[in-house]
Amino acid sequence: VTGHRWDWVKEFPSKVIMTTRDAEEIRQSQMAYYRQDNIDVAKIRTLLAQEKVKLREGRIKHIVVDYRQFLSSPENTVSRIKDFIGSAVNEEKALNFINPEQNRFKSEELVKGL
Repeated sequence: VTGHRWDWVKEFPSKVIMTTRDAEEIRQSQMAYYRQDNIDVAKIRTLLAQEKVKLREGRIKHIVVDYRQFLSSPENTVSRIKDFIGSAVNEEKALNFINPEQNRFKSEELVKGL
């Protein structure tokens, strides 16, 4: 949650679903997307930690979802998200939108420090 969105989250009743991922996976994914090679993994780790602290200290209702865990057991995560937001969505339909093949940057396949 950044910029003016943070003000909205603090002002209006909100629930935040924060998705986390291995910092090196994020870094290499961003390098590919933005076509940059100067993205710092330490900065990514710091930003993730800072966001968690801001949510906790701001008393914003939130849950943290690990991306890899979501892909490996989507049923549990969809159910958890559904309960958190109070949704009546059909879980089976929601599960049809999850495609683990779209995870192109897996830590075990990355060249560390690239």
